[in-house]
Amino acid sequence: MDAGPSGGDVDARLAQVQQLATAINANSVNHAVIVAGDTNLKPADDSETLAALLSDANLSDSCQALSCPEPERIDRIMYRSSSTLMLTASSWQVDSSFVDEQGEDLSDHEAVAVTLSWTAL
Repeated sequence: MDAGPSGGDVDARLAQVQQLATAINANSVNHAVIVAGDTNLKPADDSETLAALLSDANLSDSCQALSCPEPERIDRIMYRSSSTLMLTASSWQVDSSFVDEQGEDLSDHEAVAVTLSWTAL
């Protein structure tokens, strides 16, 4: 999603959240969903936009669910259960193994790893 602190950036992120939620809802009715990526959504700066994504697509944020130690990270792993499959986040961590041959991070920030368990209903 769009990065940056300007009003235009904030508006763009909200529009992108609305587009993502619409796509999730249109293409995954009655299905469990995992959404992961660099959202550029920090709760301190974009709490309403993040809340809108979680609410509009009926997602749970793994960091929030597990009270992770770094809630301001912009990489998020979100999930939604279905009537036939329950997803549960059981661990959250920064994963420093995503590096190139020189040991440099593959991104401008370290990756986040979440363990999700599932139960058939």
